[in-house]
Amino acid sequence: MTALLLAGLLATAPADSLDAPCMGGAVVTRADLEASGALHLHEIVRRALLLDGATTDGFDLAPVAGVGVPGRGRVRVFVDGAPAARGAGIEPDGLEALPVALAEVARVVVCPGDGIAGGAFGGPWIDVETAPATRHLYGSASLGNESGDPGPQRYLDPSLPNVDRWGPDVEASAVARPPGGEAWLAVRHRDFLPTDPAIFPRTLAASVGRYPKRIGPVVTLAARGRGLRARVAVRQFADLPFVPEVGREVPLAHASAQATVAGARTRGDVRVWGHAHVARVDLDRPDWSALALDPSWRENRLDAALAARVGRPSRSVSAGVQAEQTSVAAPGFEDAVTVGRMWAEVQHGGTAGGASLTAAGTVAGGLGGGIRAEAWRRRGGLTVRLDGSARRTLAEEQSDLSAWTTRGYDEFGTVAEATGPSDVARLRLAASGGRGPLRLTASAEGQRADVGDARGTATVGRIGAAWHGGVRVRAEARAQGAVTGTPAFTDAWARLPRLRAAVDVTLRPDERLALWARLDVRSATTWAGLGDLPAAVLLDLGLSKRAWGDRLRLSLGGRNVLGAPERRHPLGATLAPRLFVRAEARW
Repeated sequence: MTALLLAGLLATAPADSLDAPCMGGAVVTRADLEASGALHLHEIVRRALLLDGATTDGFDLAPVAGVGVPGRGRVRVFVDGAPAARGAGIEPDGLEALPVALAEVARVVVCPGDGIAGGAFGGPWIDVETAPATRHLYGSASLGNESGDPGPQRYLDPSLPNVDRWGPDVEASAVARPPGGEAWLAVRHRDFLPTDPAIFPRTLAASVGRYPKRIGPVVTLAARGRGLRARVAVRQFADLPFVPEVGREVPLAHASAQATVAGARTRGDVRVWGHAHVARVDLDRPDWSALALDPSWRENRLDAALAARVGRPSRSVSAGVQAEQTSVAAPGFEDAVTVGRMWAEVQHGGTAGGASLTAAGTVAGGLGGGIRAEAWRRRGGLTVRLDGSARRTLAEEQSDLSAWTTRGYDEFGTVAEATGPSDVARLRLAASGGRGPLRLTASAEGQRADVGDARGTATVGRIGAAWHGGVRVRAEARAQGAVTGTPAFTDAWARLPRLRAAVDVTLRPDERLALWARLDVRSATTWAGLGDLPAAVLLDLGLSKRAWGDRLRLSLGGRNVLGAPERRHPLGATLAPRLFVRAEARW
């Protein structure tokens, strides 16, 4: 109720997406997702070579970036440039909990570097931009499974109650168009059955009286008009996430509500914008849990930002402030963290080149912040760019389970030692150019990190090529890894593929038919104390067909069709070839 009231009070000013300059970013469009036969939001992580993903059961890839100490600190995620709650601090941070239906996505910006996004300076980040609805009613149904996987019937008597074979996913929305705007109500329901032999003994032992599933809806009410964006969402989920601190899946009953509004005003060369966000997340022990673990977690979040720019985007001075507070209550534990941020940015550029400088400060239990500088030069069809950043992240800015454990929360283990600030510095040289339908890119980056017991240097190199002709082809390769450092630092980087390359091909015989294929090659990884993951060659296929004046769309998606040993965690499932079918209708 608080979220609904706040949305009504603040939805008074128009808004725009708070996009920001991005060091070496990438974009995934709605057309890309449709052509590939995507069913889930976490497909964004699967196909963005700038990120890697970790999962034990295949339900949701938690994004991990090769920045600083991979896996320490979360990738920030926004919806239309404003914050969006995914889960409580003790939950995994995948994308499936976002208050966005797949059909709403217009494009996704993936940024591995530092920049101003969501009203504050930081990185890496993902921004999911939504599109205006094109029809009054929308509905979709998706179904899929691994080859040779009969579901829970492999292990249980099919005559028992709640023994499903399939886990269907459903989306639906209804749109109203009052004068000067539009509003829509969207429902997304996910139903996932964790049945892989590697995890089945843990998942079955965690439940009583029913087969454990990850199931529940996300209901979203959104509106836009005259530049305004407002979004209110409620999520109710029976979940079974893998909690690394416990080393197993933990049943959770998740209930959350959130509201976000944003607005902007422009008068001449002066532009002012901001956002407000409120969220409440409750976690409890469900009645079907066989584990004694009971988080009884109540988390409240408040986030507000205000910024202004004077001048045109290419030649301007900008500044902003942002504040957020997270408060948590659990049996025997109650705490709150407040963080204030401020930033200023100067940009000066033209057709031949330019430069920008960003400085930011953070106030919490100490002082943090960072600086970012960028310069570029364009001559003919070639652009050369040099950028660098240095950032100190305070311990109070971390919101995962390990951070709350250091503050005294002990339901999932003993209290850990307090950590200090995290320092990461980066320097990157990039070049891009092209002629006609061909475009080439290359970059080399060096990093230095000091994050508690993890200290060292790392390098990241990327090359790419794209052909936008009758057949669209994208090829990219990445090499990354630690050069020197402490065991904690080198072990963190060893969890990511040192070498990865992908070729993405899209063929459109006509405007309503798309054929897609992607070959993704990744090297083996080592997880200290847990085991190794083998190298893999993953072939994904997709088909998308529109009909009846674009009112109907049928898509097929094949994942890992070659049957490579696809694993994303040493304690997790080996994902066999998978086939998904999705049918959509719009009126």
